[in-house]
Amino acid sequence: MAQDYLTPMEARQYLNRAYNITYSMAYMAKLRHTGGGACHIKLGSRVYYTQEDLDQWVEGRTQKRRTTSETPICANVIMTRRKHALRKPKAETGSRDLDIFEMLAGNPG
Repeated sequence: MAQDYLTPMEARQYLNRAYNITYSMAYMAKLRHTGGGACHIKLGSRVYYTQEDLDQWVEGRTQKRRTTSETPICANVIMTRRKHALRKPKAETGSRDLDIFEMLAGNPG
C-alpha cells in the first residue's frame, strides 16, 4: 500500500483538521531543525510527512493528567530538566571567564 506524502502545508492542515492543533509554518520548520518535530522525509530541498508519523508525533506529545500538579500518567512521556554541570556557585568563583580559561588550559579550579 502506497503512503500519501504530505507537504509541510498539507501536514499543518492535517494537524489542524484532525487534532485542532495550529502551528505556523515557521514553527514547524524550527521543530524540524531542532529535532522536536514529527519524522519527515527530505528529497532534495523538499520536505514530506506521512499521516502515520504525524499521528505518532502527536501521541508522543500528549500528556494525560488528572490535575495540573501531578506528573503525566503516560509511560512514554519523560520529564527532563536542564542541568548545568560545569557551573559552579558564584560564591566559589571570582570570575567565570577565568574558570573557563583554566579548564581549557587543563588547570581546573
